[in-house]
Amino acid sequence: MKKVLAMAVVLTAFASTAQATCYDKDCATLGYSKTEADCAGKKMIRCPFDNTQVMCVSELEAGDSNTVGSVTDPNAECQSSACEDYGYTRTVEECADYNVVVRCPFDLTKAACFSSKNCSDGGYSTLCDTENYDCEPVTFAGLSCYKLTKKTCEEKGLRSCGSGCITDAQCCYGDYYFSDGSCGAQADGKTPVGVIYSSDGNHGLVMALQEAKLIWSNETIMVTKDMCPDTAVIPSQWSGKTGTACLTYLNDSEAAGNYPAAAYCSAYRTDGTYAGEWFLPNIAELQLMGAGNVDAFAKVRAAITAVGGTDISETSYYWSSTQNSTYDAWRVQLSSGSVSYGYKYESFSVRCALAF
Repeated sequence: MKKVLAMAVVLTAFASTAQATCYDKDCATLGYSKTEADCAGKKMIRCPFDNTQVMCVSELEAGDSNTVGSVTDPNAECQSSACEDYGYTRTVEECADYNVVVRCPFDLTKAACFSSKNCSDGGYSTLCDTENYDCEPVTFAGLSCYKLTKKTCEEKGLRSCGSGCITDAQCCYGDYYFSDGSCGAQADGKTPVGVIYSSDGNHGLVMALQEAKLIWSNETIMVTKDMCPDTAVIPSQWSGKTGTACLTYLNDSEAAGNYPAAAYCSAYRTDGTYAGEWFLPNIAELQLMGAGNVDAFAKVRAAITAVGGTDISETSYYWSSTQNSTYDAWRVQLSSGSVSYGYKYESFSVRCALAF
């Protein structure tokens, strides 16, 4: 709601002329009850009868000086009564879009306009970020603002990746991961060894082009950290890499059970990658494929089949390296992100992952 200072009402008895007549010099009654020291760090306007008395204002129109009004001799018998001399340079009608309107005590049709609003109150910005936005100058509540329109990735010389933009050298989900360790949306003569399904642009996870159908374990046994060397972390907190290494160690141990799913991923290799680099992802790593990212799932599937890989099933569940109990382990339906557990001796799909 527009705020018109009380002085405008008090001064309605004054003549609306610019004659040099001495009026009541009680500045405090007119709202000029502060000194310059009181208004330190704020905008201010001076009392036309005593320039040492001021009124603090939170925000002036952009471009105005810190103090509105000329400084004249406060000891003179009578000051100038020209409204313009004190910063009252607008008509009341011109102040229609401002929050605060101060009328000139000599001519109530003249006013100084102020605003306590910010550009952001109107959905605008005080700054123009030309790198990321197209900027259109607008006026809001008397303020000089910018209406920002976000540039597309292409307009910024970048490419789209989900809701963000990346450089051509960075990786997005749906990109191929090549045998030379690079990535890209097109093969361009390189050899794809997998498809990226999660990435922050520089690091992420790659899904293998092929899959198998295997059991998690042929024994009902609860794997503990004490069963594997060089780990002090409990199995529920293992990364896919750590879990696969432990299960593969047990798989090769004469005293332990057999863990075909983990062993398959540990032995998986391609051009440019070696056995031991790929792993059976844990439940969280596996969920990154489908849960909450339908776009990623569709792009990864399309990229895999485009180079002759085995398509990801929409209905099948895929083993994770995370066990649930002595008898079962967690599995994920990649198309939906749905999580459940299956008995370790049951056969489910296995798709290995690679970190980059």
